[in-house]
Amino acid sequence: MKIHELLSDETKWTQNVHARDKDGHPLWSSHPQAVCWCLMGAVDKCYPGTNRVGELIVSKIKMPIDEWNDLLERTYEDVYSLVKNLDI
Repeated sequence: MKIHELLSDETKWTQNVHARDKDGHPLWSSHPQAVCWCLMGAVDKCYPGTNRVGELIVSKIKMPIDEWNDLLERTYEDVYSLVKNLDI
């Protein structure tokens, strides 16, 4: 699964933790009860064990993925547009 498929709508994206369950509790990105992910959590979920995708994202955003995702002004549209344009 690609990240843009995992984060197919705004309810599947989060900030400040890698993933959350349906009640909003923080989880690891690979946890079976996870229903939403930050960008870094989505990278971990969709591309476990590889740094290539993370490096590609960092080359475009010019900062650590977690920091970029968690900026107050960051929107779901920013994240989705990035991963859709990168086709990841």
